Amino acid sequence: GIRDLVRSRGLGDVYKRQLEKRLQEKIAQSRDQLSRYGEDDYLKKMLHLAPYGNVKLKKAIIVFHGWELVYIEEKL
Repeated sequence: GIRDLVRSRGLGDVYKRQLEKRLQEKIAQSRDQLSRYGEDDYLKKMLHLAPYGNVKLKKAIIVFHGWELVYIEEKL
């Protein structure tokens, strides 16, 4: 009855905190990876070769949880 309701609400809070922690970890990993890609000399060279010409790299972090978009960030 009432005890089960309180316990289940507590577990939901734990689940939400775990999701938030994993989201922040994914965002941090993504930022690190984007930084490495953006500084890669081989990639910079490839973006300036034909047929692409002078390509500007756009960096974005997009995170889904299932079908739900939970985070988006565009890096300039």
